[in-house]
Amino acid sequence: MTREPERPLRADAERNRRRILDTADRLFAERGFGVTLNEIAQEAGVGVGTVYRRFPDLQTLVDALFTERFTTFQRLAAVAALEPDPGHALRCYLLNACEWRVHDRALEDILANASLHTGAIAGMRDELGRAVDGLVERAVAAGAVRSDFASADVYNFLFIIGAVADRTRGIAPDAWRRYAEALMVGFGIQPDPTAGAAAMSDDQLLRAWPKPDGTPVKDTDEADLIHGTARAVGGEHGECGAPHDEGLAQRLHEHGLTRREYEILRQVAMGKTNPEIAEALGLARNTVKTYLQRALEKLHARNRVEALARASQFGIL
Repeated sequence: MTREPERPLRADAERNRRRILDTADRLFAERGFGVTLNEIAQEAGVGVGTVYRRFPDLQTLVDALFTERFTTFQRLAAVAALEPDPGHALRCYLLNACEWRVHDRALEDILANASLHTGAIAGMRDELGRAVDGLVERAVAAGAVRSDFASADVYNFLFIIGAVADRTRGIAPDAWRRYAEALMVGFGIQPDPTAGAAAMSDDQLLRAWPKPDGTPVKDTDEADLIHGTARAVGGEHGECGAPHDEGLAQRLHEHGLTRREYEILRQVAMGKTNPEIAEALGLARNTVKTYLQRALEKLHARNRVEALARASQFGIL
């Protein structure tokens, strides 16, 4: 009797692969690229061996996430190219690509860490480039956009809108649409009177405002925010609970660590995630990630666990 193919096993394997990718996606967005495959396996609820069979190293995993994203952008470009009106086609791609970027917090980090110049990924990059070139050239030839508009403007358009979305997420989640519309009008693309969003309120703007070291967290009122900013500009810093220790200051200096990097390491030692650290210290999540990555580099650590072990060994924690 002939045995049937073990389809349920293949389905299980695909589910595990999907779970690994989704978990890695979330952890990269929350913690940056200091995450290890072991940590991803633990968070995904699969065995370490399962992760390593699918993705022998972190780069392979990053490249898989990159491939998924570029496949999406290729699809968006293909759909836009079907539009008969060149200006509408370009507008369609810009807005749909922005929509995807707005909800994909890990996108820029994955783009920055993917193997862009090797193998199939380089081919995908070039294929998307040709598709975007085609949309831009059609729009320029039809006079639907400024004559000097170039493909590079498309990528910078996404970077700009992504920065607005990251700053206003959870405060004014549709604010990016207002600025996307303004940019398109500036490039000569026909405006849509029904598109865009209302201007942010003063309260929303204050909550989204960049916070220098020592300023209050985002839920403080305007008077406290102004007072805290004045203190920071004057060289005074808020109380973060870090002990004042001359010996500690010397040890931080020896290892090139700043006080802020030390404060973030203390928060990591408490088991807090990047979003929790950002909330506790009144910083943007990307700022926390940057400080943490610098601390890992200075401690010659590959991940959080190793960084905490080295910091303890050096008498910093």
